[in-house]
Amino acid sequence: MKQELLTLLCDVLRLNIVSENAFKTRFIGFKAEFYLKYLLQGKGYPLLQGGFLIPPVGSTLKTALDHSIYFTVISSLENRQVYEELYKGLAQKISVKTYLIVYENDEAKWTKEKAAEGVTLSCPEFRCYEFRNGGFKQPGEGIEPLLKNFKSTGRPPVPEEVSKGLVDFSVRQLGFADIQDLKDLYVQRLVFDFFLGVRKQRGLPLDIDLVFRKGNQYYLAEVKEKDPARSEKGFGMDLHRINDIKKIQDLTGLPYYLFIREIDNQIDRNFVAWKVISIDNFLRAVQNKKEVEGGYGMRSRSSHNATKICGYGHFRTYE
Repeated sequence: MKQELLTLLCDVLRLNIVSENAFKTRFIGFKAEFYLKYLLQGKGYPLLQGGFLIPPVGSTLKTALDHSIYFTVISSLENRQVYEELYKGLAQKISVKTYLIVYENDEAKWTKEKAAEGVTLSCPEFRCYEFRNGGFKQPGEGIEPLLKNFKSTGRPPVPEEVSKGLVDFSVRQLGFADIQDLKDLYVQRLVFDFFLGVRKQRGLPLDIDLVFRKGNQYYLAEVKEKDPARSEKGFGMDLHRINDIKKIQDLTGLPYYLFIREIDNQIDRNFVAWKVISIDNFLRAVQNKKEVEGGYGMRSRSSHNATKICGYGHFRTYE
């Protein structure tokens, strides 16, 4: 089952990437998120699934918070009511419409769908709940209540070619993950990359990697796996993303933290330590720093990616 889920995850990601490097970057990011999840679970912190912010228009908008739709995808095994409190403090303050998508966890009830030439995906049944007036309302069956907010591009998905070696490398990154976590990840990417991928017009998206609770306080987490920058020892962040994260924190009052799974280098990728910094402290530290060109990660090589590097000493070790 694990191998089947990893194969499905590879297939769905190939529908919505611009390069092989973007494919690799996705898996490295997923790995870091799972490792942090298991670390926080070991500390006894209750965890909730992160979510996606997507403006339902073309690429002219410059921020993910412009007239956005917010949604979270969870398994039918989860209790959707635990998300009501979070949605009151988070979703309604950063989006114009908010949805909770619940998928049927039993794979025996999933169906096959041809997504593109040479790509067949497994699709669960969905129940879509809209958050209105302090609670979840079910506006209709399936996932259509979410999808109808987005106009069609009229373009069929065309999968990116990814070498077998890169697929094997990427699959190895997630070999440690629990099956249920892989299932959740696959279905989340199914919604984002297939149903809302190249088939729908949308602006710049933003995802919240992880939500956790300490006492009565919810926290939001941005998670990266990085080795320190060479030009100045530290870790960088895209300016557009860090600014959107700051806006989410300011609008919701929920503290946002950047967690770095530090590695030794880009080749061996051996774990060194977890580093963490609050978004406020990151922004204060880089306030007077010059912008540099960041890595292309999920982008095309020809695009611009303004980044600022926060010095290594501003991060604390998280154990």
